[in-house]
Amino acid sequence: MQQDPIGLNFYHGTGGYVWQLAETLQHDLNENIHTLALQKPTPPIAINSFAVYPRKLDSLAQVQWEKDVQIIKNKPALIGKRQIQPITVVSTKSSAFGGFDFLTFTALHEGCSVQSLKEIKLNGCLFDADNLLISLLRHGLIQTDQQAFSKDHATALLREPTCRIVNSPLGSLAINQLNGRTIRLNEKTKPLLQKATTEIHLQHPIEQTTIFFIKAGMLRLVK
Repeated sequence: MQQDPIGLNFYHGTGGYVWQLAETLQHDLNENIHTLALQKPTPPIAINSFAVYPRKLDSLAQVQWEKDVQIIKNKPALIGKRQIQPITVVSTKSSAFGGFDFLTFTALHEGCSVQSLKEIKLNGCLFDADNLLISLLRHGLIQTDQQAFSKDHATALLREPTCRIVNSPLGSLAINQLNGRTIRLNEKTKPLLQKATTEIHLQHPIEQTTIFFIKAGMLRLVK
């Protein structure tokens, strides 16, 4: 299994990994508390990788930001178009991050029901809220009062809506918009991710290649 190619994970041609820049933004908010040290970069994993939910959360379930997230206002976007992001939310536990519109930020700050959110603007793009909320859960950005199933209850695989496949001179790449991971795909993994836009039957035990993409936050286990 090919690991994350290093240069592709850098932020806009700099020498910094996007998840390290997310950590730097956190440090800027807490510079009197923490000391920031350079460390060997480790690609982040989705903190709740193997949490299993239905394809959509219950419409009456309550959702809100995780308690550990930090809110940064009016900073350059970490991923996507070069622009100033009104609200950037960063998880202190998982190095996941996202740029959100003010209405979504306010709703999740106060706590709301799933049915009250129709669409969410993430990194400048509109997503169906029902589907995106589970992605945010798996990456540790929000919490809910709906219980998750264990991975043993999973019956299918689904590609996260925040996982994009793009073509480049280096070949086909999968990009996780919630942590910046960029992984080069091969003749086996590209069809897997392409097919997973709709549910794929899951066989147990789960293959190591599939586990790799689940931990990377690109594939989701569903029931």
